[in-house]
Amino acid sequence: LGEAVAHFRAAVVEAETVHDPIWTVGALQGLGIALSWHGETGAGRAAAETAIEMAEDLGEFMLGVGTAALATAALAQGDVAVAREASLAAARHLRVQPATAVTLYTRTAEAELADGDLVTARRLAEEAVETNVGWHLMLAFTTRARVAMAQDQPDQASRDAHAALALATEIGAAAGLPEILECLAALPG
Repeated sequence: LGEAVAHFRAAVVEAETVHDPIWTVGALQGLGIALSWHGETGAGRAAAETAIEMAEDLGEFMLGVGTAALATAALAQGDVAVAREASLAAARHLRVQPATAVTLYTRTAEAELADGDLVTARRLAEEAVETNVGWHLMLAFTTRARVAMAQDQPDQASRDAHAALALATEIGAAAGLPEILECLAALPG
């Protein structure tokens, strides 16, 4: 994650240097998410909020990019209400590209799980697994595993965590891997 933070910081500088607001917003999204996962939640939220401010004149899709980062940062800070609101807003903004909008099901499911609404979290996690591919599918499997754990369904949790791990291995993902391993470690042997 430290390398990802450095990469996205450099990308923000490069995009700003060439005065490219679209790539700046995209780089700020990546920076906000990387910082939040790295434990620098305040800085992650600040990057997301800057992305949102910059995106206001760039259209719905770019607003969705910024609010998606805010959802991640808010959840990392334990601000479930803002995480839920930002996830729903991002999904609305990203509807202009439906294949991108479905990636928000996982973030919204995580917010619902954090708030204790296991029924809604499960529904959203199911939708995320059914509609995503690649890295986003890996995250969806992980979230569905966490929901299954909360619902005392260790067999389902194990299947989903192992599916997430297999996909992480297949695509070479490092981000998201700690959560998968935490799920597996928490399951009965």
